[in-house]
Amino acid sequence: MRKLTAICTLIRPHEWVKNLFVFAPAVFSGRLLDPDVAAASIMAWAFFCAASSFVYIFNDLVDAERDRQHPAKQRRPIPSGAVTRFEAAVLAVYCFLVVQLAALHVMPLWAVLNTYLASGILYSLYLKRKVIVDVLVIAIGFVLRVLAGAAVIDVMPSEWLILCTFLLATFLGFSKRRHELTQLGDSARQHRWVLTLYSPEFLDQMNLITITLTLTCYIFYTIAPETIARFGTRHLLYSVLLVMLGLFRYLFMVHKRGKGSPVEVLYTDRQIVLITLLWLLYMVWFIYDWPVVKTWLRG
Repeated sequence: MRKLTAICTLIRPHEWVKNLFVFAPAVFSGRLLDPDVAAASIMAWAFFCAASSFVYIFNDLVDAERDRQHPAKQRRPIPSGAVTRFEAAVLAVYCFLVVQLAALHVMPLWAVLNTYLASGILYSLYLKRKVIVDVLVIAIGFVLRVLAGAAVIDVMPSEWLILCTFLLATFLGFSKRRHELTQLGDSARQHRWVLTLYSPEFLDQMNLITITLTLTCYIFYTIAPETIARFGTRHLLYSVLLVMLGLFRYLFMVHKRGKGSPVEVLYTDRQIVLITLLWLLYMVWFIYDWPVVKTWLRG
């Protein structure tokens, strides 16, 4: 059981919530209730979970020696010895092989997944030490999740979806860097070397820019003629209030509650969870024909 717990910690299943972005194309194309589309999206999510776990394991293998010197990271499975480097490497190879099975289903999905693996390897070996680039690479990873979801259902994601995803992920990335920098203080270099190149003031400016761009892009999406024509309503504009509440609440958690990881906030803050659920329900109400939704809910 101890070994199994350590392995579960190593592959970080709690981080798989990020991979839910693969469902975005199915949701916004109005096809999520189609059983074939839903099954394909679930398949893409599963493959992306394997891909993201490979990246986490690879990163931990690269940083194992440095993590042993860190007061908190030394308790991770590899630095602590709970999982040997050989066992971790075998598990990483297994995740890699699972990802390659995507070629048997949808070749575009396989291409997106391997692009994500390549970016993750480059990030672990080099790019995570490059200021600003480190955050942008993570944001691109979220765009690749969206592209994976689009590939399996054979749709072209809108420019709005790609832009909103990229900008939101960039905002969350800079916010997380600010949290790490302010919380770790003098030990920031031991935790993440690139943090020595940042400052709270610079990250506050990045947050201001990216949150403004994110909101602006989302507002333009809700009032774009093609959006109104697709869904037959102008009422998506009112969902901007929920998006603002969610972004402002996250900033509050970063600045006043000492939280930084979007995943941690999503799991622990009830207000963020409530706002997210309300936004999803509001979007489903207008994107989908409500009588169809009611019929589907009744089974």
